[in-house]
Amino acid sequence: MGKTVFAKDITLNELESEFNLKLNRDAQFFTEWSVNLPEINDQEKQFLDLVQES
Repeated sequence: MGKTVFAKDITLNELESEFNLKLNRDAQFFTEWSVNLPEINDQEKQFLDLVQES
């Protein structure tokens, strides 16, 4: 059976080492994240800017 890991209980370094995760910068890796997206409003853009700064 698979191992359940909660996000609050693991770090990025542990994910990389325990699950052999690798960074993928290929723009075509998850096209659903960038194709046919709805437009966002100014309030959403401001919120995303704050998140990015954090």
